[in-house]
Amino acid sequence: FHSDSIKNAYLKTASSVEIAASKNSGFFHILIPADKSDVNLCKTILSATILGYPTPTLYNWDKTGDKMAKISGALDYLRALDSNQDEDMVLLVDGFDLWFQLSPQIMIDRYHEINGRAHERVRGRVGDELMDRSATTQTIIFSSQKRCWPGKDDDLSCYAVPESPLPRYIYGPQTDIDVGDTKNPYLKFRQRWLNAGFMIGPVDELRTLFERALERAEANPNQEGNDQNVLSTIWGEQEYVREAARLSKLPPWKRDKKTTRKAFEPAPGTNYEFGVGLDYESALSIPTVFAEYDSQWLVFSDSKTLDKAFSEYNITDPRATSIQADVANEPAPFNSIRYDKADDWRLPTQSMSWKEVPLYTNLWTGIVPAVIHHNAHRDGLKALRETVWDRMWFQPHARALLNARMREPYKPMAVSKSDGRKWFSTMDGEKTLGAWTDNAEQGGWMDWTDLCPAKDQEEIFRDGKGPWVKQKIGEESAHW
Repeated sequence: FHSDSIKNAYLKTASSVEIAASKNSGFFHILIPADKSDVNLCKTILSATILGYPTPTLYNWDKTGDKMAKISGALDYLRALDSNQDEDMVLLVDGFDLWFQLSPQIMIDRYHEINGRAHERVRGRVGDELMDRSATTQTIIFSSQKRCWPGKDDDLSCYAVPESPLPRYIYGPQTDIDVGDTKNPYLKFRQRWLNAGFMIGPVDELRTLFERALERAEANPNQEGNDQNVLSTIWGEQEYVREAARLSKLPPWKRDKKTTRKAFEPAPGTNYEFGVGLDYESALSIPTVFAEYDSQWLVFSDSKTLDKAFSEYNITDPRATSIQADVANEPAPFNSIRYDKADDWRLPTQSMSWKEVPLYTNLWTGIVPAVIHHNAHRDGLKALRETVWDRMWFQPHARALLNARMREPYKPMAVSKSDGRKWFSTMDGEKTLGAWTDNAEQGGWMDWTDLCPAKDQEEIFRDGKGPWVKQKIGEESAHW
């Protein structure tokens, strides 16, 4: 990785240096593996920018052919960071099929809540002694999916992982049963397995995880599924070792001796604890693969629309009857737009609430995810990246919201409710719409117009007003 690109991206201004030195502040990094520009990458970046996420870094830019580049490129970035950034937060996401829907404040708070619940769940499973002795905790969260892939049933990545903590009959009496749907046998399965398209955690812990991942990848470079397989296997080994430690404390007659699973002998002196866990409820990110019928666009103020969705999916005891408190308590979605032109009546009012805008919602859990991952691919479902783009709550007014975001001063994007820590973007200069890359020849920075040419912006904004032009301070909304 071109480390100068990272060092040019932050720690250059007085405010950034102050943040880096503060014990109660940190930087939030977004990493996206991307080798070229694409309209769908632009949608990812635009959605992140409008919601207030930091400027992303695109790694493996202009590089092709390396099956393990997602692992090695991310590790290069993590290695290049200074040691005083070890507690920074890193979000690593797929870049060509992922949209941000809710704010970084919600993501940070949910991250801590998920880890807190997981901590208690693991403590209840392995006990206080083992929990404390092995320093077992959870700091890295991956998104979850309904199928173990690309592993097979007897692989560690499939059998050794914990049961899903989702309600046992969340999909009714046929939960976790193949109901004979030929297109998706996993229709009624609970989310239980790792999906590597979304992960979040501290720099230090992610660096340790990716060191092991690269070691595994280089030992067997032809693994099916590549990063998905490697990371799933590491998680499976972690959970195997945790369970083995738990069983070792039981009397012999309580241990399960009947197993047909693949043998695994943990190497003496080797660390298998990486603090990895899953976002089972899809509160951070919801992958649509194997879950094509789990979610719908809901307007919570429209009870008829809600009832229609529940009826269509035969949900008799719906959980998605009202909007979640953390979403409802966010600042109103359009409160940042300035109303200073005669035609502003076309824009939503600043008082419009979250329950009045369409939100992609899991019908079975009632949870509105912070991120939508459109990785469902059968029957042409990838086309949803185009056909439902205008369903995103911000899309019809993306230009106005983008202008509003560009006017905001440099400030924390989130303040953690759990510890009061302030999270900042890694950039506080003029270059706020675009991305950093690991391409040294380009100087590291790619402007929005370089990433997203006019034809792509036409698809992104869909307002007939041409490419986005950054407003000067005091300029009226001529480009809205």
